[in-house]
Amino acid sequence: MFDAKQRTVTSTRATALLTKREWQLLAFFLTNPNQFFAAEDVAQPAWGPDASIEQFRTYVTRLRQKLLPFKGVCELVNEKGKGYRLVLQQPKDRAG
Repeated sequence: MFDAKQRTVTSTRATALLTKREWQLLAFFLTNPNQFFAAEDVAQPAWGPDASIEQFRTYVTRLRQKLLPFKGVCELVNEKGKGYRLVLQQPKDRAG
């Protein structure tokens, strides 16, 4: 579950608390799931004209670490030549 008010990502096993900037980055990707974007195309809409690519990469690293407990359902990935994307998948039903 994604909670914008609390800036958290929660599952039955873990909760990740995000900073304002981390949430802004995640929010951009949540509105465009499973689509690739260049760093410049994400940083500016998420943080405005003063955003730097180095800063973007730092926050991507931080966000990836916080999303590790949700790997397989929610993962921030990048592919050379394509860009960055948030991979969202429906959780697998473990009851069967």
